Amino acid sequence: MKHFNGNLSGWEEKDKTIDFKLAKLEGNRAYFDDFTIERINDSEINMYVAIDQENGMPEEVKFNYKK
Repeated sequence: MKHFNGNLSGWEEKDKTIDFKLAKLEGNRAYFDDFTIERINDSEINMYVAIDQENGMPEEVKFNYKK
């Protein structure tokens, strides 16, 4: 995975990525360490990401992506 800013500049170094281990495939979901991808249909997915908050506790945040 690579992260990008709004101007498409990368967060990581040019040739670097962040790799996540696939934990499980189940139905329309792929479970990775710290996030899940859910296929809604051919042109839409939801991504659920565990993001650490200021208090140190993770909060699940949903991102919806459409073609």
